[in-house]
Amino acid sequence: MALLPELQSQLESLPLQPGVYLMKDADGQLLYVGKARQLARRVRSYFQDRPLHGPKIEVMVPLVRQIETIITASEVEALVLEEQLIRQHQPRYNTLLKNSKGFPYLRIDWREDYPRLELARQRRSKDAAMYYGPFPSASAVYGLLNAVREMFPIEKCKDPRKEKQVCMYYQIRRCLGHCQAKVSPDEFKDMLQDIRLFLEGKSDLLQQRLQAKMQQHSEALRFEQAGQIRDTLAALRRYIVPAGKQKVVGKPELNVDLIQLARNALMCHIVVFPVREGCLQTPLPQTFRVQAQDADGEILARFIYQFYARYGEIPPEVLVPDSLPESEAEALAAWLQQQRGKKVRLLTPQRGDKKALLDLAATNAANGLQQAEHSQKYALSLEGLQELKQLLELPDLPLRIEGFDISHFQGQETVASMVVFEQGAPSKAEYRRFKIRSAEGLPNDFLSMEEVITRRYRRVNQSPQSMPDLILIDGGKGQVSAAMKAFGRLKISPPALIGLAKKEELIVLPGHKDLLRLPRHSPALRLLQQVRDESHRFALAYQRQRRGQRTLDSELNQIPGIGPRRRVELLRRFGSLAKIREASLSELVLTGGLPRKVAQALHAHFHPPSNQNEAHYDS
Repeated sequence: MALLPELQSQLESLPLQPGVYLMKDADGQLLYVGKARQLARRVRSYFQDRPLHGPKIEVMVPLVRQIETIITASEVEALVLEEQLIRQHQPRYNTLLKNSKGFPYLRIDWREDYPRLELARQRRSKDAAMYYGPFPSASAVYGLLNAVREMFPIEKCKDPRKEKQVCMYYQIRRCLGHCQAKVSPDEFKDMLQDIRLFLEGKSDLLQQRLQAKMQQHSEALRFEQAGQIRDTLAALRRYIVPAGKQKVVGKPELNVDLIQLARNALMCHIVVFPVREGCLQTPLPQTFRVQAQDADGEILARFIYQFYARYGEIPPEVLVPDSLPESEAEALAAWLQQQRGKKVRLLTPQRGDKKALLDLAATNAANGLQQAEHSQKYALSLEGLQELKQLLELPDLPLRIEGFDISHFQGQETVASMVVFEQGAPSKAEYRRFKIRSAEGLPNDFLSMEEVITRRYRRVNQSPQSMPDLILIDGGKGQVSAAMKAFGRLKISPPALIGLAKKEELIVLPGHKDLLRLPRHSPALRLLQQVRDESHRFALAYQRQRRGQRTLDSELNQIPGIGPRRRVELLRRFGSLAKIREASLSELVLTGGLPRKVAQALHAHFHPPSNQNEAHYDS
């Protein structure tokens, strides 16, 4: 591979220490972040004649013009830094695990007088509270909370500290009334200790503890309290898993996590099966949107780091499929050992009981992917993309679609929107909006469309960004012709480009006289409608914002003491000109943050002097 002189000199000066490398294009835009045990050998491997890193990296390497390195003390430190940089910058050519909902926990903060048992979406590293989980879903947490509330008189109100009196649950003995201090903090925490034993699965110890309490109340003739504990014991027995009913998959000393992956071109389903003391625990599944070019090993490595950085205990062994590269496995095992404080082995068993367990996890991962594929949202994306590929005779699935729309108000405040759909789903971080200059004052959608297409793809052509697989224009033949005219002026060969006419939902193809009508329930049509409607919504919202700003400026421009900054701040605080107009004098001062004289002038502008009942107020 022929290299530019400046790039060749950078490769020759690379260090052999462990660290992180950052690859950038000619404009300094970050393309890729990676880690290495020996930076020089790893980075030079990208520029060999024989490709080693897959099709995605093959596309990236010709764009690289700058290579920066950060030396670390070890490969483990490089792994942590790599993850931080990827999360911060989200480089285009790194694998990004998107659209995953985290695993929730149950949380108890024992530092409070009356600790609450509540759902927590993430585990804070510096939090002194106690966490239970993670659980596979919020519904699983709420099911467990309902079980706890059936056994113990724990509150159901959102925040007991805001309650002014005891509620119905206190009257029917399903709450201890701690919102009004009807129970002491020590008694309340004693009940939470029982709940803690239940959450930790120590059912035998909990039953002994409750029976001892019931005996004490009976001997002291407190039969009502004894009866409540009797009911708690009866409810507890309904939730205890009888001995022998748990799924035993190994010897009692077996403590491992099984991790398996199943994927297709758009989606990846990963499942973690914890095995503790030889018993299979509740599986933890996650589904991510991925790109077709993402390697299984890179997906798996990123998931393992993210999972154990955020969740649960690390067992002495983690079993993974053979798609995880050996170099990645070594770095991850060292990091896991550092996190756990004890030895951790990352293994891919080839035979025996552990291989059978990993195969069981693989079956569950494949089943989970199949269920995800049958969800309505995913089915629409995949079927729509497949139908568009066939309909437009594209070489590959149109995984990236960019949609455009124009919006104006009587020819004023003309704006354009661009929305992006990746793998059939909105990618809102990549949305863009444009102020149109060429058609200002003239309601000319064709000229506006030509301008926005020119501005967008001139920038794409001058940067390492790749063209979308499909461009969707909101409009008919005129808008499509304007878009094609823009590509002609730029002397750029356009990607697949179509229009979607609103009235009859007809598809416009450049150079074709006849319009294409798809069946009403066509997945391709429904996907295109989603992109078109989203681009229309985004453009309309921006146009209204611009119009509201202009109206605000014209209304407030004549009021002394209100300049551009105060106009923007008033709009931010009140939300609209109508609310500013309706605001009282005191609200203009307190909410709007205006000096008294300026607030009086603004209030007088919107209200005749005869209506100013609030002209004198106690500030």
